[in-house]
Amino acid sequence: MLLIGCAVENNQLDIKGDSINMVANSKATLATEKIEPEIEEEEHLLIKNILDDYGTHIHKYSKRYGFDWKLILSIIKQESNFAMGAESHKGAFGLMQIMPSTGRALASELNLEEVISPRNNIAAGIYYLWKLSESFSNADEENKIKLTLAAYNCGLLRVQAAQDIVRYQKGNPNDWLLVSGALKKLSKANSGLHIQVWNTPSPPSGYFDDSSQPIGYVNNITRFYNNYKTTLSYYK
Repeated sequence: MLLIGCAVENNQLDIKGDSINMVANSKATLATEKIEPEIEEEEHLLIKNILDDYGTHIHKYSKRYGFDWKLILSIIKQESNFAMGAESHKGAFGLMQIMPSTGRALASELNLEEVISPRNNIAAGIYYLWKLSESFSNADEENKIKLTLAAYNCGLLRVQAAQDIVRYQKGNPNDWLLVSGALKKLSKANSGLHIQVWNTPSPPSGYFDDSSQPIGYVNNITRFYNNYKTTLSYYK
């Protein structure tokens, strides 16, 4: 069963050209140190297999776009639980769970024939994450990551609408804690607030009644990431 999360279709991408050249597959090296107790043996094996097969690609594109590869690994765990052929009920596919229309746009922009194969899915997903992160360039690093993760999950327009509410209420729109609270105010029950913010009963991104999804998504990945930074320190 897939965990909640996918790269959504409603982000209205404006993607600049940045051709990606794929590299030959190579094996990631696992040192002989004993696994830390925070990662169960089954998960450890899944991680080892992913890094053996695709560690080169995860490292390459993480470095290219300024991400810690352990963060990317945390996203892959949340999105697909390391299942290369994962597909959600909404049609998102692959390790990074990219939605079909987003995938077509990314494949065209990156000169890839497809983004279904694990290598291309990783390349496109990390690039897409970077594109989203550019919308939060004024945030500090921790908040930037959390805002970007939320946008990857529920859509850039929804996160920006939540930022509008925070800004209207004289808060810092780059504070994830405030933005996560504002996501809860995108539901139809808050149409009075919407009229004050946008002069219309509904947000520009439409009503949103499942704020627990992106909030839980960000919390889960943050937890995985903090764990992996310690327990996977011996992976090269």
